[in-house]
Amino acid sequence: MEREKTESTIPLHPTQLTSIKGIGVKWVEQLKSCGINSVEDLADFKPKELSEKLQISEKRVLKWIDEAKKLK
Repeated sequence: MEREKTESTIPLHPTQLTSIKGIGVKWVEQLKSCGINSVEDLADFKPKELSEKLQISEKRVLKWIDEAKKLK
């Protein structure tokens, strides 16, 4: 009989994107469409690429990414 794994490599409660100032439900949906599902994903994304995909200023994206890195 196989033993069930009790530990996971995926965090049980990844930090929510909405914990970042300026990111609400609308932005979460758009970020998810870019493959960003957590603060950790956002922290690792390239600012220029994300600003182009979302069609918003790179300055705004940089603020989000900087905050995500602090929460990571």
